[in-house]
Amino acid sequence: MPQMPNTTTTVPTQQRFALLGATGNTGRLILKRLLQTTTLGLEINIYVCFRSKLEGLFPSFSSDARVTIFKGTLKDETLIRNCLAAATTIICTVGENENIPDVTVLRDCTGHIIDALSALRASTPTPTEWTPPRLLLLSSATWNPRFDWPALLYWMIGNTIARLYSDLVQAQQILLDIPELVNLLLV
Repeated sequence: MPQMPNTTTTVPTQQRFALLGATGNTGRLILKRLLQTTTLGLEINIYVCFRSKLEGLFPSFSSDARVTIFKGTLKDETLIRNCLAAATTIICTVGENENIPDVTVLRDCTGHIIDALSALRASTPTPTEWTPPRLLLLSSATWNPRFDWPALLYWMIGNTIARLYSDLVQAQQILLDIPELVNLLLV
């Protein structure tokens, strides 16, 4: 009988993850995987609006010393700065699922991340020695020029959720324009 692969992953020591969007579908899966990770020195900072929702999804938090929960709105500059402080990797799965007019959820989140990282960089003894954290941003293959989408499919996808894509594309560009603050990886 074949053995099941071990789903536990080991990461290098001194890893601090900051996760924004942990209660959404993708964020939930990422958090589950991080919680399966074994290593000394792993820390997971989680930024949420509704702590009770997160604890309902992951009841083991109360006994996991690696996890720190930051509850509030993204407008709370001090709280988000504390969540991102010393993060080696920031994972952002924040977004909107409805194609509503004037959606700016991701751009707003990006602005708050930039403000926090700018303040953290400025507070370092030598800002020129700042090491930008890696930011993993949930993106879309639709906008990747390496993929050759059939024109009709591209048009359908782009028009069905055009407002969401507009928010995403603008947020991505904002982050791409500041490599001194963040090392961006679009996922």
